[in-house]
Amino acid sequence: SDHQHRDGKDATFYKGLDLSSVATLEERGVVYKDTQRNNRTRPVEDILGDGGMDTVRLRCDHAIVATPNSRPQTTTSPTTGPTPGHNNAPLAWPTDLAGLSSTLRACVKDTLVAFAKGGADLSLVSLGDEIRNGMLWPLGRVDVDLAPAARVANLSNLATLYASARGGVDDALQAGFRRPQATIHIDNGWDETLQEAWFGALTATGRASRRDWDRDAAEAADVAERHRCHIRQAGARRRDGLARHLRWPYVPVLSDTSVPISPAVQIKRVHDVVRIVKAVPNGLGQGVNYWKPA
Repeated sequence: SDHQHRDGKDATFYKGLDLSSVATLEERGVVYKDTQRNNRTRPVEDILGDGGMDTVRLRCDHAIVATPNSRPQTTTSPTTGPTPGHNNAPLAWPTDLAGLSSTLRACVKDTLVAFAKGGADLSLVSLGDEIRNGMLWPLGRVDVDLAPAARVANLSNLATLYASARGGVDDALQAGFRRPQATIHIDNGWDETLQEAWFGALTATGRASRRDWDRDAAEAADVAERHRCHIRQAGARRRDGLARHLRWPYVPVLSDTSVPISPAVQIKRVHDVVRIVKAVPNGLGQGVNYWKPA
């Protein structure tokens, strides 16, 4: 869903948080306290909205029941698909590429229409989540560690599936859904070689083109300076870029152990990422999304 309110100098900069687990946690009895209001219990989206959040990201599997967020300045960005290590197709879905593509297209359309009927007006739709290794395995699984020609062939099924998902967005438009910005999300945003090889192979298949997505989204889960590569690549593709999956290190194991796990240092780390993304030439750095703060 996508209710948004933007003004001032950050009018085009998304300040997002992933709240995908909130409903599950609340069903288990979790409540949220606002430390700025004498620890009063409040809806988490209200607390975070008061802190500057204007985007909510919801990661959705193939069965969706949408409920609109009550805050008009909160934008939600649904994504279809799990994570790099858990991208199996639903068991009930077809096992041939044509059937799987058709089912995926219908799923995307139905999902977006469900959000619209629930009163949520989306501005961002991520088709797949961390799809470096593909999506909807086994047909959509990919291996980027191949020679260039083999890599292009290996990504052909994924390109077909992504194009079908994008077609589902177009079908939703025909049903009266307002056009959202489509994003494409792969992880390891720090790996410039991967970014170049992956996007190059995807478009070289001839089954997907740069016109199929409006924004790039890559992870900034590690140290901010390493995210510069994604910024350069987004600029090279002339696409807006989003830093996604910035997170609190919930285990003391990061590739850069020089980043202490403390509130003060982590706040600085977030500010560093925001600074880097905002510094992208031509205004292509469009936002930062923090992963599961609640």
